[in-house]
Amino acid sequence: MKPATDLCHTCQSFSSTLSCSGNLNEEEKEDILSKYQEHVGHVKEQRDHYRDQCAAAKSTFVQLTPEQKIRGQPPCTLQSEFHYSFDYAQQVHYPHYAQQVGPLFFKTPRKCQCFGICCEGSGTQIFYLVDEAQHSNKGANTVTSMLHHHFMYHGLGETDVKLHMDNCSGQNKNNTVIGYGMWRVMTGLHESVEFSMMEV
Repeated sequence: MKPATDLCHTCQSFSSTLSCSGNLNEEEKEDILSKYQEHVGHVKEQRDHYRDQCAAAKSTFVQLTPEQKIRGQPPCTLQSEFHYSFDYAQQVHYPHYAQQVGPLFFKTPRKCQCFGICCEGSGTQIFYLVDEAQHSNKGANTVTSMLHHHFMYHGLGETDVKLHMDNCSGQNKNNTVIGYGMWRVMTGLHESVEFSMMEV
């Protein structure tokens, strides 16, 4: 496998089936291969959709005036559409040393949750660092709270928003997050909210 190759479970099962397909007849091999190609085509479609949304957001952001590019604008003050991506990163430990110091090896470093929201148009990210003392889990309520804080204090005031997230049902793909999007539209904080998810 090439370095940094990230295969999904479906791709791995297809490739392992194809590599051990000596006992299968030609029709079965063709069936597996066509399903594999269909899966890869579906993933490519989703990636192209994501890239198109990012490109549209960048072209919109370029046309804004310097005053409109300032973060923290009131909701629905900019008749425009923007695209955001958000996700949790790996836990950060601190204090962090590139070279592990001897006595520090026996101590448990303090953990910090890292949640990032990227404005694809401007290419900037806002990170939320949550200390372990806050005892915050990675659930839907936490995601919704940080999204709401971001739109209130770091948003561009766009009327329409497109959000890209992963398929994690505990964090993103659930009634709480989707209900939050509906609530934003119903209360006039956005005119439309669109959720998109990549293939698992």
